[in-house]
Formats: sequence, structure tokens, C-alpha cells
Amino acid sequence: MEAVTECRLHAGGSTDDRLSALPDDLLHRILSFLPCQRTVQTTVLSKRWAGLWRSAPCININMVYFSTRSRHRWQKIEDLVTNFLIFHNAPVLDAFRIAMDGVIADDWLPAINRWVRRGILGCPSVLEIEFFDTGIPDSPFGDTIRPGPFELPDIGSTSSSRLKKLSLVGVSLGSSFAELLRSGCPVLEDLHLEDCCTEFNHIQSHTLKKLTIHICYRHSVGTLAIKAPALVELVLDPDLSMPEYTQKNEFSLADGSTNSLVDAWVVFPNDMSPRSRVMLLGSLSNVTKLELTACFSAELMLDNELGQFPIFSNMRTLWLRGCVFGNRDGKCSTLDIFLQKTPNLKKLTLEHQRPCCCKNTFQEAGRKKRKDKTSSRSLHCPDQKAFQCPNLKLIEIIYEARYTDDHHEHQLFQVMRGLWRNLQDATFTVTKI
Repeated sequence: MEAVTECRLHAGGSTDDRLSALPDDLLHRILSFLPCQRTVQTTVLSKRWAGLWRSAPCININMVYFSTRSRHRWQKIEDLVTNFLIFHNAPVLDAFRIAMDGVIADDWLPAINRWVRRGILGCPSVLEIEFFDTGIPDSPFGDTIRPGPFELPDIGSTSSSRLKKLSLVGVSLGSSFAELLRSGCPVLEDLHLEDCCTEFNHIQSHTLKKLTIHICYRHSVGTLAIKAPALVELVLDPDLSMPEYTQKNEFSLADGSTNSLVDAWVVFPNDMSPRSRVMLLGSLSNVTKLELTACFSAELMLDNELGQFPIFSNMRTLWLRGCVFGNRDGKCSTLDIFLQKTPNLKKLTLEHQRPCCCKNTFQEAGRKKRKDKTSSRSLHCPDQKAFQCPNLKLIEIIYEARYTDDHHEHQLFQVMRGLWRNLQDATFTVTKI
């Protein structure tokens, strides 16, 4: 003990509790990183911390690291969180976060609804609701498990007036959610939707800067129209694996929604029509960086008048995933078309990780179009120097060994040979994973 005291004196010249001497704002910042279970435990540190958690402007109900599989364990957590929210007295919240991992019994929902409504009443600037589904079909203690995601309680315009970031995972969103975004969130800048069930066809916001739609199941009919003139970053990755729970995936960006767009990552769903794919791609012409996961042949792109697209003059970085090593006859015409439209491109990444998923989806459409329209079209290959990218200096090729056979490796060689003939000053890197 004497040795420890001596070390403290040499290090700081005093044995005072310097952490407790920090201002409230900084201590509240420290508490914001802790779940409410741990926040309450800080009361034992010193008298200075005794009631500090009550006025913390951030509430973090994180049950991901606390097992809720037993009813006894759940009852203890319910009592703790309920009492925490009763005694918490911050007038407004900077952030309210709730996260749960695992099954949710029906009789747990009233308590969870109360917690979420209490957080919404705090008018938070950041609202994050995350319910991660573990995929367990039955409850370990025999109760009925809620088959669908958590339903978002009503958020009034007063409670959402300060909302800048809204992140929802595993939440059911009705048709009224579109109206909330349009008129109830006047300062919203960041919207993240993941693993949600949606029943709306519009996302409209004049303040939204970042939009993420990741693996969401659409139960509404028609195109999801996005109108966000201030949008800077877009991540569009709809559901690809559960068509039985979703309507046909169709997305559109309204005029003016991409004027300020800089960074876009788009995964085209398999059931999206070829025309919608091409129109959506054309609306991204102002982006500086584009990451695209797509499976469509050059014939379909030509038939949908890709040649009428504006030049992607701002694009500096392009990352193509999926069927980027060529179409079925081995030509790399799809890549050629992209490069024709990106004259200022500096970095190109081609990633092929799995077999072409568009073979079955577009096989019949491709046959019909080739028979009716494409007989007179000419599909060029980079060997013919059909594109000019003088600024393209770095080309990365990534492919996964288990999905690559002799045919794919031959296509890879053809792509590299064509690019090399056009871009002899560029640096090529090939990564086999």
C-alpha cells in the first residue's frame, strides 16, 4: 500500500481524485459510453458520482451483453431499467439507445414499449433502436415468440423536432413513417434502416445528408421514391434473400436528389427490372465514389439506352462487385461501357466473389432481347481502345479462389490484357482470397 501511494505522489504529486474533479459535461460524456446497468454502478466510486447518472443526457439500454434467455434474468433487468428511467431526470436527451439481441417473448413487449416511449419523450438528437434477431425459432422456456420485428411507437412532431440521427434495426415501419420523415423531422441528417419491415413508398427530406437502407423487407407495392436534395452519402442494399416476404424491389431517386451526392454504394436486387437498374445508375452521375454490386449483361445495358447517360465526370473511384469479368461469351463489354462514361477515373477495383447470380434472372429476357433487338448492336472489348481514362493509374482485381475455375481465370486474363493495352502506365494489383 505504501508503494502504491508513493507511485501516485510521484506521478501526480497528489492523491486527490482527479477524475471526480472533472466538469459535469465531461463526466456525462464518459457515462454515455456505458449501458445503464453499468452507469448506476458508478455511484460507488465517490460521493461526486452518487447522483451523476440521473442527469446524464445519454441513455444507453444495451442488453446485447446481458443474457435474457431466462425469465428470472429478464425480470431483474426489467426492474433495473424501469427504475433507472423513473429516477432519470435529464430535461432533454442528446441520445437514446436501446439494443437487444435474441428472442423477445410477447409479455416482454409492454415493458420495452414503455422504455422506448420514455426515451422518445426526451426529444433526443440521436435515436437508435436495435433488435437483432438470432433466428431462434422457439423460446427456451416455452413462451410464444414474437414472429415479426419490433413495431415503432408513434413519434410526435414535438418529440422528433431535435432528431438529427435515426437508426432503426429490426423495426416495423408503417405507412405513417413517410409522413414523419417529410414533416416531423425538420433537422434530420442521418437515417439508417436495417432489417426493417416497411410499408411506405416515399422517403422525403430536405435536410437528410446520409441514407442507408440495408436488407429491408418491403411489404408495399410500387417504387420506393427517394427525394433528398441535400443527400451526400447513399447506401442502398435491399433484401436479396427473402422474396417471399417482399414485393418487387424498385427504387428511384427524384430529380435533384443527387446534385450534392458524393459517395454511393448500391446493390441491385435480383428482382429489380433492367430499366430501373439503368435509370437508377444514371441518376448517380454526380458521385465522386461509387461502389456497385450488380449482375447484368452488357446487352441489357445497351438495350436500355445506357449510351444516353450523362458522363460521370466527377467520378474518381469506382468499385465493381459481381459479374464484372465479362458476359457469358467471355467479352468484357460491361466494363468497357462503364469506362467509356468515367473519363476522370483514378482508381478502379474489380471484385468477383461468387458465380453470376443474374444467369437465371435475366436468361429469358436476354434471349428475347438478343433475338429482337441486339442483332445489329456491336459489343466492344477494351482491346479495341474504346475508352479513354488518362487519369486511371491504379487497378485492383480481387477474386475468391473457391468461386474461380479455369473459365473465370481465362476471363480475368482477358480483362487484364484489354485494360493493359489501353492503360500501359497504370499499376495493376491482383489479390486472390
